[in-house]
Amino acid sequence: MEAGVTRLGRTALVVLVACGVAAGSGPAHTTRFLNGTVAHVVDGDTLAVRDAQGDLVTVRLSGVDTPEKPWKGHWRAQPFSAQATGFTTDLVGGKEVTVRLKPDETHGRAVGEVFVDGRSLNRELLRAGLGWWNRTYEPSDHDLQRLEASARAARRGLWSDKDPVPPWQHRRARK
Repeated sequence: MEAGVTRLGRTALVVLVACGVAAGSGPAHTTRFLNGTVAHVVDGDTLAVRDAQGDLVTVRLSGVDTPEKPWKGHWRAQPFSAQATGFTTDLVGGKEVTVRLKPDETHGRAVGEVFVDGRSLNRELLRAGLGWWNRTYEPSDHDLQRLEASARAARRGLWSDKDPVPPWQHRRARK
């Protein structure tokens, strides 16, 4: 009996380690993916993906905030919002994508990193200077930080403006 408990204990330990659970680290989070076709680009950092079952899933890009498009009665478009939306449309519009989903949602939207042809849309937007690294949601993604800093230094995209206003400030100021 004791040998059975020991074997069971070892098996449980192996399973816990394999799942990434160690003492004090909390529950393991399984990475989930969504595969589908981009049906519609809402704006620079939001798109609708049609999955294999035919369901439409709205996805908000993780760690990236692009300039706001106009919202009737609330605010005018920010500079470079059309360019960010066009960039996203050109890169992923109508294409097969894979989304690495985050466990959280925002305003009823899935949140994740979108990949097409081996490239990350999230990272390409920052590389092109068409968005801000959203530190609130991806504080430890130093690659996003580096990409934004590089675009700023090169004055690419929205960084060519003298004093670009981050979207979260634009939204807050207009409410």
